[in-house]
Amino acid sequence: MKFHTTRARVKINLSDLELGHLKNIIAMIERKSIEGLPVTVGDGSGDDIWVDRDVTYGEAAKIRLDFQDYQDELMRRNTGAPPRPATNDVMILFNSDVFIENVCLSFRHDYGLMPERDRERLRFECKEWMRAISNNWEYFKNGL
Repeated sequence: MKFHTTRARVKINLSDLELGHLKNIIAMIERKSIEGLPVTVGDGSGDDIWVDRDVTYGEAAKIRLDFQDYQDELMRRNTGAPPRPATNDVMILFNSDVFIENVCLSFRHDYGLMPERDRERLRFECKEWMRAISNNWEYFKNGL
């Protein structure tokens, strides 16, 4: 049996989540996988304590947040495909500097090695493509 833990540390059976709440959790996990999920790991006792902080992206973030369990529950309820992000969420994401950097790095794997001027041009071009997509989002968000 899978559980969702709320901010107040209350455990709720996934099957008991309201459909809207389940969809919001899935959307949040997808957003966190793109924007980055802060991860803190530590151990030790007494004076010998260590802490390591990092940011996890993509599939690694989804695994940490049990994304597949929520997806499975949504499919179990036979509601069809997972929800698409709302238009406002897409616009916020498209204007995120972190998102733009990740898209540029996915497009050009040598992005981090490029001169700053070339990276600036690529970011600008990427933002222009994002603007073009967002201007036409209404046409394809419902499965054009």
